[in-house]
Amino acid sequence: MKWKRMLLAVLTGAVCAGLLLCGAAAAEKDTREMLGIYSTGGFHGGIYPLDPLTGEGVETSYLKVASVMAEQRLQTAEAILLDSGDALDGGAVSGWDLRLDGDPTALALRMIGYDALVPGLGELRAPAGYREQVIAQLSAEEGAGEPVALLSGNLLDARGQEPLLETCRVFTVELAGRSWQVGVAGLGALDGAAQLPAALQKELRFTHKGNQNGAYAWEWNQVAAPALAEAGACDFIVAVVGAADVADFVAETRDIDLVLTHTGEPAAWTCPDADGVEVPCLSSGGSALTRTLVGVSSEGTLTVEEYGLLELAGSPNEPELTETLSEASRQASRYADRRVSALAGTWDGNEGAPYSQTDAFDLAANAMCWAAEADAALVAPAGLGELSLSSLAQDRTAGLSLRDCYVLCPPSGGVLCLVEMSGAQMRQWLDVCAGRYGVDERGSLTGGEDADALYGLDYELYVGNAPGNRVEGLAWEGVPVKDSHLFRVAVLSSRLADPEFPQVKLLWTASTDPRFAARGGSVPAVLAEYGENLSLLAPVRESTWNVYTGRSDGPINRLEFIAMLYELAGKPEPAVDTAFVDLSGNTAAVWAAESGIVSGDGQGRFLPTQAVTREQAAVILTRFAQMRGVDTGLYEGTAEELEDCGQISGWALPSVDFCCGSGVMPAGGQVFLPQDTFTRQEARAFLTVLDGLLGREEAVD
Repeated sequence: MKWKRMLLAVLTGAVCAGLLLCGAAAAEKDTREMLGIYSTGGFHGGIYPLDPLTGEGVETSYLKVASVMAEQRLQTAEAILLDSGDALDGGAVSGWDLRLDGDPTALALRMIGYDALVPGLGELRAPAGYREQVIAQLSAEEGAGEPVALLSGNLLDARGQEPLLETCRVFTVELAGRSWQVGVAGLGALDGAAQLPAALQKELRFTHKGNQNGAYAWEWNQVAAPALAEAGACDFIVAVVGAADVADFVAETRDIDLVLTHTGEPAAWTCPDADGVEVPCLSSGGSALTRTLVGVSSEGTLTVEEYGLLELAGSPNEPELTETLSEASRQASRYADRRVSALAGTWDGNEGAPYSQTDAFDLAANAMCWAAEADAALVAPAGLGELSLSSLAQDRTAGLSLRDCYVLCPPSGGVLCLVEMSGAQMRQWLDVCAGRYGVDERGSLTGGEDADALYGLDYELYVGNAPGNRVEGLAWEGVPVKDSHLFRVAVLSSRLADPEFPQVKLLWTASTDPRFAARGGSVPAVLAEYGENLSLLAPVRESTWNVYTGRSDGPINRLEFIAMLYELAGKPEPAVDTAFVDLSGNTAAVWAAESGIVSGDGQGRFLPTQAVTREQAAVILTRFAQMRGVDTGLYEGTAEELEDCGQISGWALPSVDFCCGSGVMPAGGQVFLPQDTFTRQEARAFLTVLDGLLGREEAVD
């Protein structure tokens, strides 16, 4: 048997350190007299020693399961190894992408010695033809490894309600000098009708007609339990289920000795059944190997002596299986390198991220809006990867690879969803997000790891404002948003679980869309499809957002003002990298200094937090206008009409002429107040007028 060959590659004395023990003290007994029942689930095609997308070592994989199981089989008299589903669903690089001779995950299960697999949504998300090939490969008597039973009491033919797979299987084990019957029954993916695209479930049904509520307990009581009884008397019964709430399932069933799943976090606990008997329940949680030791009691029955989790992280990869799957690993890496789209235009880097809008943010948001047909998208800037699009775009053959998509948008946020949100709900959530930022002693933004930014609408966040008043200028295509306005918003499923997120109406999920279902509906998968659909990607920004540290009615500092102006200029890339003693790596400041719009203090300092006076602002705005070709001398003498003209510095007088005469900085009550500072709101208003003036000038030209 293949697992016996694997024993030769593992040191007999090795012991997995990460074991959580529950139940009786089995260590006092010889485990070699016991049956070990093990399970995994939710591994999603984890068969590679290195992640094909990142090149980093994989901590949870079937390669490590093979290694740990080789140890465990040395320590127990008998072993049964089960998988509770989602073994396939390879995410970015799946078996059906590689077009190999057979699915590598199915091969891994056969070689490790899995006794049974209960299909979950991951198995059912594969294209129908490929799914049938995998089922045939797993159950084939011939071929590498040994056959794996596929158990599902609820996967039915849609027309005749006939089961497509076995409901249960009875395994015979030898303990204490006699034979025992261990019955294993499987139920999984009862929510397939809601979670799978119609194209993938044409001939499938996931519950029997009598199961009106789609309950796992109903399927067990009416289908699985009778099937086990028909198979013969069992000394021990194992239920492998995909139930989200195992406690409810156990409370409505009886005579089950062990429940295995992979829903939720890795855990081991007990739940009372319908007769009040405590039943051990274990979840592998997609990252652990569960272990249950079963021995013969003094009454002559099989009983659970110990149960817990074997942590896989840190365990070695099994050498033989690693070598067998090496070609699949190489193919996966090459597939991850394939280009999904070309890059055109000038892309920015990650300067200012995650506290300012970047082209990477815009790209992710545009992909989300495209996929969900949304008006707007909520994206956490801090959740984006550190991929520099500007670096990629510098190459003449610049392209976005599949790997780039997953680096840019790590798939940790769950499935892409479409919800309906009102203007009031948008303000409420953005205000919550503003409260998740902080300000350090230098006046710079901090925190915000779990804060969203909204793409598709323009707005500003003022962290210094009072709660409930942190969002200003929320507008849709230039029109202020009312509380009653409704929008279709793309958002990640993990955000919907945030207790502070508004209660919204769910309209769509990418996991049920045929375009994205095979990849699980993650944002990087959506981005890859978006790139392939357009073929050529260029920077697109249809809305802007800004986060400010202070109050909206507080004075604006030099760096904030320059950042606004840089945004207005279209964020051009500076030719040189001018550095300041007190500020480094800020593209807006480098651009402003290079363009002659601002200068330092003569000692190499930018003075980023210094408040801007009105006459300083006039000079900065005038220099910007001159750079854009505006004849600022047309308004000469305008300042002389001001009552406080004598208070204006001589070096600023021509600039005040232009700003007052053009209306960019209108004087109030015939005074300019040159030494006063102005607020962020006023700065935004000045720049809006200047933008309009520049537009008119360019139209005339």
